[in-house]
Amino acid sequence: MLDTPLESLFQDNRNPTFEEVATTFSGLPREDLLKCLYESLLTYHEWKYVIDQSNDGIYIGNEAGHGLYVNDAYKAISGLSLEEIRDLPPEELVNQRYIDKSCILLVRETRRATTIESYFYRTGKQCLVTCKPVFDNDGNIALMIGCIRDMTEINSLRAENAKDKSLITKYEDEIASLKKQFLSNDSLVLEDPASLELLRAAQKIAHVDSSVMLTGETGVGKEIIAKYIHNNSSRSGGPFIKLNCSTIAENLFESELFGYERGAFTGAKQEGKLGLFEAADNGTIFLDEIGELPLPMQAKLLRVLQEREITRVGSTKPVKINVRVISATNRDLRQMVAENLFRADLYYRLNVVPIHILPLRERPGDILPLAEHFRVEINQKYAYQKTFSPEALRMIQQYSWPGNVRELRNMVERAIIISEADEIEAHEFESIQTRPAQLSPGGSPLDLSERLRRIEYRYMRQAYRKYRNMKDAAQAVGMKKSTFAGKFKLYQEKYGDSLSELQE
Repeated sequence: MLDTPLESLFQDNRNPTFEEVATTFSGLPREDLLKCLYESLLTYHEWKYVIDQSNDGIYIGNEAGHGLYVNDAYKAISGLSLEEIRDLPPEELVNQRYIDKSCILLVRETRRATTIESYFYRTGKQCLVTCKPVFDNDGNIALMIGCIRDMTEINSLRAENAKDKSLITKYEDEIASLKKQFLSNDSLVLEDPASLELLRAAQKIAHVDSSVMLTGETGVGKEIIAKYIHNNSSRSGGPFIKLNCSTIAENLFESELFGYERGAFTGAKQEGKLGLFEAADNGTIFLDEIGELPLPMQAKLLRVLQEREITRVGSTKPVKINVRVISATNRDLRQMVAENLFRADLYYRLNVVPIHILPLRERPGDILPLAEHFRVEINQKYAYQKTFSPEALRMIQQYSWPGNVRELRNMVERAIIISEADEIEAHEFESIQTRPAQLSPGGSPLDLSERLRRIEYRYMRQAYRKYRNMKDAAQAVGMKKSTFAGKFKLYQEKYGDSLSELQE
């Protein structure tokens, strides 16, 4: 308010009487009186401007609650003009269905400030309304002022937030259920949704006897998944035999895999030897690095898989075997088949159910849980009590881990061993900051276009699993059916997929 004689009249929030106003201004010269009137009009203009700038609606009613003034925000929120509600009792605002309930009416009855939620029918807005009375010197209500805040957007945000929380809870429950159902083996540490999807596919595959081909970069955990499939299959009571195909010399291949009879060759044990396939009878044989197997050995392996029998070196009597085969490779076997480096018939015999294991950088939700798992494991091994600093954890999470899980474990063990303090700092991992750019399996940098193709394929897979047909899946991701089908086939051949996932 401007500095005028009116200020003295309104000290201590008093409401002056007519006599007090007359006494104050009666002795003023005409020019001074006009000046006070002019300044009072300026004050009213400033007051009105401030009120109209408010985003909240303002309603001023007289002692009975009849409308005297509303600001622009009130008009926008309610859809009502001052002309419509001027001198309208608050009961009529309810009766004529302008609002569902009146805060002004409650204030008139209770004589105290009140806050309620009220609905404006004309605009469909749900509002928070606060009204308070203004009393005169005799304690009677002189004015009532209402402040109306539009809660429609806030309620919408609340609903969205509740929906998001509900979805988060649902996903957390699903993840917890999956982990409880599938992670009975403490050596499996999987938290990322992509890893849990992989595990769900492995669980379904475990209940059938089809040959499985595991693909993925070196160190992603192919042997762990192979053991999981075996442990959850009907063969779990039988042996799990691992064979690294890259370590067997060609001249020892038959004797190692099929065994030999007594005196079969110079240097043979007198009692003969059981081959790995016989040792795996009624269980699972895991053929790791199958892409490293020389062509002559591939032909012999194919015959065993076709006939389901082996013949020991030095014997003419075939032995029937009951073995499930899980193979693994980090090489592109399709390309090797095209280059005549791998037999096509053996490839199709092994690749009945393909499972591609994503590199660690594409399942970031697994990085810190794995690091913590290895920290606890290595602490127990060496009787340490070491922990990671927040900076070290950030560095672990941000690194691309080209060597995948194997590199992560080795790096954690190295940091624990060389760290002198109980808290492992970021500089203990500084060697991972100096690594070259992450390479793709082909040896060239994994550029942006390659990353985008992988992301696109992931969304296409999700759409296919949801709709179970090409037409609806294509529509969901905004593609033509022919484009979707062509890309899907190309990506599936390049990156691999699980048939059990695609047939859900």
